[in-house]
Amino acid sequence: MSLITGSKNGSNVISGVNGSAIIVPSRNGKPSLYAPFPFRNEKGNAAPENCVFCPGNERETTEELQRIEKGGQWQARRILSKHPISPSLHGREPARHEVIIATSEHSATFSTMSLEENANHLLLLASSKTDIEKLQHVSYVAQFTNEGFWAGASMPHPHSQSIAFPHVPKNVKQVSQACTQPKSCVFCKAVRGEKLLVAQNEHFLAVCPEDSQYYYQITIIGKKHIPSLNALPDSMLASLAEIFKLATTALDAVTNFASYNVLYCSAPPKSRAFHFHVDIFPRISQQGGFELIGGIALLHTSPQNQAGELRAAIKSLQ
Repeated sequence: MSLITGSKNGSNVISGVNGSAIIVPSRNGKPSLYAPFPFRNEKGNAAPENCVFCPGNERETTEELQRIEKGGQWQARRILSKHPISPSLHGREPARHEVIIATSEHSATFSTMSLEENANHLLLLASSKTDIEKLQHVSYVAQFTNEGFWAGASMPHPHSQSIAFPHVPKNVKQVSQACTQPKSCVFCKAVRGEKLLVAQNEHFLAVCPEDSQYYYQITIIGKKHIPSLNALPDSMLASLAEIFKLATTALDAVTNFASYNVLYCSAPPKSRAFHFHVDIFPRISQQGGFELIGGIALLHTSPQNQAGELRAAIKSLQ
């Protein structure tokens, strides 16, 4: 998934599908007179009775598209967004912006949600992608989770979003070029030889990419070259739910519940030139002038060390 392009004074410059990063261990002890920034994922002061995503407040949301129930109570819901990001697709069709309410539990996180709840969430995400792709003028369906304030979430209740794009984003095109065929796919190669393993099960593995742009960045990769979330059979969705819960549990243990973004990276409609994967980006550091000018991430510890910490966290929790 990456290529070490240079090494000097104990530093490595690494480039890959995620971007470029420079690892400078000597900066790990750099002094600072500032107090630590509170990147912890605080759930906020919104009481469940004031949360529109909580049970009992269904009338406060827009049209419900789908729900999963158990014992007469909903476990997860799929609704239209009340505040869609884009007003139209080329001005010809209404925008499609959906929200997937991952659980009925307001204070849950993906690490504390059960395997069944995580599987329900993924099932609704897959259904959302399938339905949006049927609309005219949709070139891509972006799916993501903003978990915590520092990841851009406005509601603390766990939820994800699906948004129709009238074009294929540039970064998706770039990744597509790196995985057009299984033999040359960077993700297939990672499955065969990745050394930065965090966890794995029958169908997926979780790694810290060598070209990580964030501390404790995790990529979950399917062991088979399947292009999209909605192309996964039920058995693989259950397997994905398992490793996603394991990865977020390790991440929460190591980072003390830091905010993070999740990207569910699938192929454009009808395309197979892609390898489905999930990227998790913890928000525990801020970019400085070097990163903004150079367009390169600056890390103080290597992804190898970060993967080791995450593996140790998983071992201690078992």
